[in-house]
Amino acid sequence: MNLHQLKLFCAVVETGSFALAGERLHITQPALSIQVRRLELGLRTVLLRRNKKGPMLTDAGKVVYDAAKAIFEREDGLQRQLEEIRSGERGTLAVAISPTGVLYFASQLIQAFKRRFPAAAVIPTIGTREEVLERVAQGSADLGFEWGPITHPRLVHSALIRARFLVVTSPEHAFADKKVVRVSDFVHEPLVDLDHGPGTPSFVEQALLKAGIRPKTVLRVPSIDAMKSLIEANLGVGMLSDLSVEREVGLGLLKPLPLQGFPLARDLVVVSRKDGPISRATASFLEFAASYRAPVSARPRSR
Repeated sequence: MNLHQLKLFCAVVETGSFALAGERLHITQPALSIQVRRLELGLRTVLLRRNKKGPMLTDAGKVVYDAAKAIFEREDGLQRQLEEIRSGERGTLAVAISPTGVLYFASQLIQAFKRRFPAAAVIPTIGTREEVLERVAQGSADLGFEWGPITHPRLVHSALIRARFLVVTSPEHAFADKKVVRVSDFVHEPLVDLDHGPGTPSFVEQALLKAGIRPKTVLRVPSIDAMKSLIEANLGVGMLSDLSVEREVGLGLLKPLPLQGFPLARDLVVVSRKDGPISRATASFLEFAASYRAPVSARPRSR
């Protein structure tokens, strides 16, 4: 087994075809098949089952593929660090971001950093909370953006901004003319919320339940954008961070309102490794992030 064979194997898995993988890697299909077969012989197991629909991963193949991707992520991290040493300030920064309200602020911050340091290359990747933290801990990402607090033995975090969670409605909703939403009214409306999987309540749902607030109907959807689409269509109300609805509020597509007696806030944090060397690009970004102030937004004033 060698890294070259593992890369060829991963290409077959990702393209779903020996022919497409060969085209991507500029290698003939027979030569590619031979290398994958040699990998299987070296590991003494079948990694791919060949059939008319294309190669399919076996259980052993799934284990090898996941391990190979982890190896290549570490290799990429090493290459980036070496490249930065060679190029000085013109470094590459890999950041991992969760696809929540965090993404909206992080995008603004990265854009501002790029304007200040145009020679720096910032490569974002999107993943779940667990994936963001693991990528930073393993070194495949230099920094991560997540909701705090973070409890991880190999990571540290610092708060960048505090986001407020507000009731969000369509401008056509009955709540839109109010200054504040009463809990007694809120619980009777369908709540559009983010789906975190079976038995895993969202941050908002946990906070509501802890306060004894139980909406009668909860519509769970897979993304923030899906939430906003349903709310814009007046099919329910939601509780979203002010960071994630700035654009829609500014365009008049959504209306944010405080929930009476229920101030809910959460820190957005930047995550880095606790120990080990820190690159020049990472240090520059952390310094920039600490002093960054987002543009004036469409956040409603506290009432």
